[in-house]
Amino acid sequence: IRERAFVECNNLTGTLSLPSTLEIIGGQAFLRCGFTCELLLPQNLRVIGYNAFQNCRGLYGNIILPEGLLEISSDAFSGCLHLTGDLKIPQKVKEIGDEAFRGCSGLNGRLTLSEGLEYIGFQAFHCCNFRGPLILPSTLKGIGDNAFSYNMFSGELKLPSSLQELGSIAFACCS
Repeated sequence: IRERAFVECNNLTGTLSLPSTLEIIGGQAFLRCGFTCELLLPQNLRVIGYNAFQNCRGLYGNIILPEGLLEISSDAFSGCLHLTGDLKIPQKVKEIGDEAFRGCSGLNGRLTLSEGLEYIGFQAFHCCNFRGPLILPSTLKGIGDNAFSYNMFSGELKLPSSLQELGSIAFACCS
């Protein structure tokens, strides 16, 4: 899907089911779309571009990222208030872009970060309300500013020996 293909489209209800052959969702493809629907991502998806679903406040339900996903760009899902449940970052994703899931307050289950992840961007999970333990992968090299602020993690947090950069207030206000 090319950049800005469906910007600010409205009135879609039900399910947004993307074609199984789709590999790339371009930047701003669904930016600020005012539809109310569940999002189903195809298993062949490799790239979610910058601002792809930013401020699509009507998207709801669990978001399942396909195992073959390679890239989650900046602001990919920021401001999607009604995505719910757990979130698992697939093993092939090396970097989570800045503000990728910022403000997804409905994501209130567990966050699973797979081995292979190297960098978590600025405010990537700010205000998501994740609960339960946060296990950082042994491959993690950097965590951006405010990356996990305002979540509800519990249990012990162990920083991996691979970590080279820890941003300011990365875990601020985690109750």
